Formats: sequence, structure tokens, C-alpha cells
Amino acid sequence: MVTQSYPYFVKAESIFRSINEVSGLAYVSQSFGALYRLQGDFLNAEQYYHRALKLRESLGNTRDITSAMVLLGMLYSDVQRFDDAFHFFKKADSTSRATKDSLAQGEVKILIGEYYLIRGMSKKQDVCRPRD
Repeated sequence: MVTQSYPYFVKAESIFRSINEVSGLAYVSQSFGALYRLQGDFLNAEQYYHRALKLRESLGNTRDITSAMVLLGMLYSDVQRFDDAFHFFKKADSTSRATKDSLAQGEVKILIGEYYLIRGMSKKQDVCRPRD
């Protein structure tokens, strides 16, 4: 089913581009990124996830920006580029705190905690410290 989605993403991208719908382009970019991630094509997944992040940043919706950062972090974690993953998880943490989005904050804290476990670090105080 995943491979069958590609032509629909291409068509959606064309439509969103023709009407200059930036939010739609961001969703399509994330969808392409997810497709390539599932196929194990890291370079294309990375390219599309970065494109989605830039589009989301241009729109300024903090929750969508947080989501895009989490996706990038998870991609980097998948390929064991843990420092890059951590970079995006920390940015997502900062962004999610700005919106007081408890669900996003919880997800990001878990991802940061996993980073510390993978790296053999003991930063429980940083991971579990309550935020404003």
C-alpha cells in the first residue's frame, strides 16, 4: 500500500503548488518523508522532512513546527545519528514549551530520555525536571 501512495502524493503536491497552499505542501512533504523513511531511503526522507520543517516554520504554527522537528529527530535516531536526533528533540522541547502543549512535551521528553539511555548518560534530572 505504501508504494501505491506515491502517485497520490505527487498529484497532491502539484495541486498544492498550483494554488500556493503552503500548509498542504508541508503535509505532502512530511508524507513523502514518511514514505521514504519506510522504504529505508534516508537521504530522500531527510530532504523531505527538512522541506516540511521549513514550510512549517514559514507558517509559524508552533505545534506543526514541533511535530516536524520530532519527525526529523526520529529519522536521525533511526539511522543512529543520535547527536542530530538530540538536536531536533531539544528544539522540539523548547518549541512545545512555548505552546504549553503537554502531549508534545511528554512525547519529546520520552524521546530525550531514550537518547540518554542509548548514549549511556544519566541525566534524569534534566529529563524529568518539571517545566513552567
